[in-house]
Amino acid sequence: MVYCTVIFNKKERDNGMVRLMDLEEGVDWYVDPDTGHSVWTAKFLLERGFCCHGGCRHCPYDSEGRVRPEHAPALQIRGLREG
Repeated sequence: MVYCTVIFNKKERDNGMVRLMDLEEGVDWYVDPDTGHSVWTAKFLLERGFCCHGGCRHCPYDSEGRVRPEHAPALQIRGLREG
């Protein structure tokens, strides 16, 4: 388990607030074997609740910041709201 400080939604981002989260390797993030970089999973990015426009490899959001249709069922299963 890794503890990570994360900005979790737009309101917190705008107010400079962060949260400490328990992140699990292989579920929330993984290390790319070719580059050695940490990569966020779509699951984590959906739970975070917004697009950071940083070009995340598994970003579940479109260019307008809306959840892409193929990720909408996962959003509903987790009981999360878009945006």
